[in-house]
Amino acid sequence: MKAVFFTSETKTWAAKLGRTPWPLLPVANRPLIEYWLETCAELGIADVQIFLGDGAEKIEAFTGEGTRWGLNIQYSFPHLGETPEKYLQENAERWADGLFYISDAVFMRRLDEFIPELLKNKGSWCLQRGTRTVFMMSSSFEAIACAIENKAQDCGCAAGDLEIDLCLVDSIRAYYDLNMSMVAGEFSRYVTSGFSNKDGSSIGYNVHTPPSAQLQAPIIIGNDCRLGALTTLGPNAVICNHVIIDSHSDLSDCLILPDTYVGRNLEVKGKIISGNLLIDPAEETIMEIEDSWIVAQNLPETNVTDGFRVVFLWFVTLLLMMVQALPFLLIYPLLIIFRSGAYRQQSFHDPKTGYLMLPVFQQRREKAFFLLILFRAASLDRFVLLPMVLRGKLYLCGQQLMRHPADDTIVQVIPHYFPAVFSYADFNRDSDRLVDALYYDHARSLLEDLNMLRKALVFRFIRPYG
Repeated sequence: MKAVFFTSETKTWAAKLGRTPWPLLPVANRPLIEYWLETCAELGIADVQIFLGDGAEKIEAFTGEGTRWGLNIQYSFPHLGETPEKYLQENAERWADGLFYISDAVFMRRLDEFIPELLKNKGSWCLQRGTRTVFMMSSSFEAIACAIENKAQDCGCAAGDLEIDLCLVDSIRAYYDLNMSMVAGEFSRYVTSGFSNKDGSSIGYNVHTPPSAQLQAPIIIGNDCRLGALTTLGPNAVICNHVIIDSHSDLSDCLILPDTYVGRNLEVKGKIISGNLLIDPAEETIMEIEDSWIVAQNLPETNVTDGFRVVFLWFVTLLLMMVQALPFLLIYPLLIIFRSGAYRQQSFHDPKTGYLMLPVFQQRREKAFFLLILFRAASLDRFVLLPMVLRGKLYLCGQQLMRHPADDTIVQVIPHYFPAVFSYADFNRDSDRLVDALYYDHARSLLEDLNMLRKALVFRFIRPYG
């Protein structure tokens, strides 16, 4: 049996909870995707394929190569327009030995009578959202083929008799209710035998609890948390990792997401707090608190690597301009004289201002073809873009420039846009624009940029016209 998890689709409700990708949103202080991977281990599944999208870097950083669960995890990015159903249908022969497939925020909720030993003797399970199959677990190729055609209702698929409720989390309210059900007693069903607590509570490591703090079961507290004096936690409070709760606060029936500071003298009941966001799950209303003494993000996201990469490549850009300046001033006027080519303004997406007009070199005719070859081989056609890098408008290396309106769909999908002078397309002409953009967002580093620049300059010199 093989496992395929699609995490590339953006969930609007999850995005409202902060910057955590929805597969990493904690359920009883454990990421949702961890429950999927543990199920793979219980079923004896070794090969897992995860399709990434928004938050790819964070997801891969957590799951790694799968060694924690005894798995072999491979990562992919979907092509533009490739749906989970289309991928499964195109590779149908791969699922002859069985398939464990999830493409939405599905939680396998264990009921009272759940028996872990019977999990391997499952039947065929399916869950549909509208006409789409979002969950599939079966060793029957006929049932799998039926389900991936979105006809699960005709395949005899059900949740079987293992006492598992396939819970689709499709709203903030559903996410909150799931966590409250877990802390109220269901969490012990997912804990290894011998490690559960009688009162159903769970407290992680490195938790500082002063003697004056009151903990009222059931509660779940994650790792590296700090509780202030005279605080009261519980009942039914889920406190995730890296949370600081200041003194004299009273929290119950609430969910505090990771890396959050809760100020002193606060009473929180029936709410979700994520950084500086105060969320009412019943009404699904969100209030952004500007006063950091009330609630705040205690671990702001900073990317020092990005800053260092930009500064270093600024000097590389300046050096490249100095090398190209004289050849450009000699060859480009000749191209104008022979009417062989010229720059034309085109509209591209800009991550800061929305749209940006940039000069693009366009060949007109075959006259002075040798000069054209030399012009492109030395990457002089990109010379006019280098000042934009020095001004901070573009990156030297990064994602391919996204045109407007031709690439509007791609810009809406990729989590971060790094418009650049050189990209993967300069040395890989068969590349997919969306896949390249997603991969670069995931793998970007100074070393990646330098390798990209080297390959682009060499490839363009050897094959100036591909």
